Amino acid sequence: MPGTSENKLPPQPPETADPDTKEEYRFEVAKSKALEDPEVKRLKDKADLASTDEESRVALRAYNRALFEKIRKLDPGVSDYANQIEKAMLKRLGE
Repeated sequence: MPGTSENKLPPQPPETADPDTKEEYRFEVAKSKALEDPEVKRLKDKADLASTDEESRVALRAYNRALFEKIRKLDPGVSDYANQIEKAMLKRLGE
């Protein structure tokens, strides 16, 4: 369907949910929107098409930086949570 996101969101937490659950949901909503950004998509494609491990790591770092920058721009309220996730992902990529 045109305009439909491929990314499935978890169900929205109830109003009584703890703040961490609400923040995680907001992060997932922002991430879903960020994944639709043309520049983020381009960087993801570049990472997916990388022909060497080093090229892949460099491309994945660029993709993750752009993705998390977009997430923070879309919902500044989840910046701290996004920073934690980004740091863990970049550490996994050897940065």
